[in-house]
Amino acid sequence: WFNQASETVSRHGAFFGDNIGSSMDVGGSITTSFLNNVMGVVFQADDVGPKIDHQVAPVVASTGNDPAFVTSFVAYGGCLVINDFDDLTGNGAEPVMTHRFTQPGGTAYSPDVPGAWEWYREAGTADGTNDVFTNVFPYDLLFVRNNLNLPGDGVSARAKLLGEIFASWGKTVGGPAIGADVPSKLVVSQNYPNPFNPSTTIKFSLPAKGQVSVKVYNVKGALVTTLVDGVMDAGPQTVIWNGKDANGVPVSTGVYLYKVQTNNTEVVKKMALIK
Repeated sequence: WFNQASETVSRHGAFFGDNIGSSMDVGGSITTSFLNNVMGVVFQADDVGPKIDHQVAPVVASTGNDPAFVTSFVAYGGCLVINDFDDLTGNGAEPVMTHRFTQPGGTAYSPDVPGAWEWYREAGTADGTNDVFTNVFPYDLLFVRNNLNLPGDGVSARAKLLGEIFASWGKTVGGPAIGADVPSKLVVSQNYPNPFNPSTTIKFSLPAKGQVSVKVYNVKGALVTTLVDGVMDAGPQTVIWNGKDANGVPVSTGVYLYKVQTNNTEVVKKMALIK
């Protein structure tokens, strides 16, 4: 896949593994060639421990060579005989070190002790459409853990690292969840429960990211409240109406209308509030 000269889209890959080098460097095989020429690294030893003071949970910090990477994390090795990380070096001039193991006191080790490499190459075209970007990490993704010396914000270091990998590839994160059903047109479901008291859920699905408004009206057509007025991502969305008007005052029993509107489409449905 990485070597298809006819491919017209840039390809990306991220490789993680405690023994990612030692398991592939088997003496002139196709896997050794892939390790060296596609992943862009050279296997040196099956344990980087002697270079990092035999730390079992070293902190890995960004080198600043790629502005997408900012998160500091721990490569958790567990104990001295489990998850000894491979010692890898870059192959040639193109690989860029994106992360580096740090010393127990927090100072980064010298450049010959990396925590990860980022590799880029041309796949034989002049227009740049066959670029290949890979990231190589000599530890399993499972063992990317939070750096407990830094304040937490509720997002795991592993999730942040994955987001930064996609960002380094020029991909936007924060869209619809993987596997989310993105429809070809605006789809609005009936609110539930209906009738309701005191609140109800309105679900809809967007075909593309864009400006969206969700408004509630009474049967006379007067605006009761605006639930959404802003940009939303493609895919499923959920909005809850608490049965109150724009001033926070509970509305009376009756039939109401909710309208979901995008840039070029709107859907209106009825709902009933009972008390």
